[in-house]
Amino acid sequence: MEYTKDVIFRVQYGQDSKRKIQLLDRIMQKIKRHKLITVTIGMVVMLGVLDFVLLSSFIQILSGI
Repeated sequence: MEYTKDVIFRVQYGQDSKRKIQLLDRIMQKIKRHKLITVTIGMVVMLGVLDFVLLSSFIQILSGI
């Protein structure tokens, strides 16, 4: 009965760690293959965060005056 439930619901024990490892491997391969796009996206995110920090500090300085 347990076996039939596993077959019906397609339960696979111990496969989650393999899937996660395979997913991470695929992501790392894509990052290595598309270095320019990865660097560009990283720079856009970092500059966006820096912009937010600078604007918030500027607003705090203006509100103190």
